Amino acid sequence: MYKRSSENIYDSYQVFLLCARKIRKIDKLSEIDYCQWEHTRSF
Repeated sequence: MYKRSSENIYDSYQVFLLCARKIRKIDKLSEIDYCQWEHTRSF
């Protein structure tokens, strides 16, 4: 199943917001890697 690109962009933006919130607390590089892994893991 594939989402429409508009929904994909929206989902990616939501993930970005969640990651950006975490990045404020934790070292940036390791946190970005963690967010990307967590995002891909959920699909």
